[in-house]
Amino acid sequence: MSSFNRENISYEVRYKALLESGGGGGGGGGGGDGALSDLVSFVKSQHKNSPKNQCSGIIYCFKRKDCEKLAKQISRLTSLQCLPYHAGLKDAIRQSTQDSWMTGRTPIVAATIAFGMGIDRASVRYVVHWR
Repeated sequence: MSSFNRENISYEVRYKALLESGGGGGGGGGGGDGALSDLVSFVKSQHKNSPKNQCSGIIYCFKRKDCEKLAKQISRLTSLQCLPYHAGLKDAIRQSTQDSWMTGRTPIVAATIAFGMGIDRASVRYVVHWR
């Protein structure tokens, strides 16, 4: 049996409360909210030097409404398409979103944990847990 830990994966924790109070690094590019600004800067940096369709990300949200709101904000602030994915969407919309993300047409998805089971995509460069 081998470890699930991979040497090529890095982990980082950023506390929203610290970012929102101005005490936790990051910044630039986002709409006044320190945590959102930090997330936007991070997303932009991940996609900046990547060829089209070679960088994708998942932003996991705790609530459905957060998926919707964050997808709109990320799309607006990064000029990258980000779509919401959660159990409250119609089946056809969820399927369309997953297909679009899997084929690289949509680089980012803001989703509840309903998304991601069995995802096998080599171009995933980041996974964010937005809580």
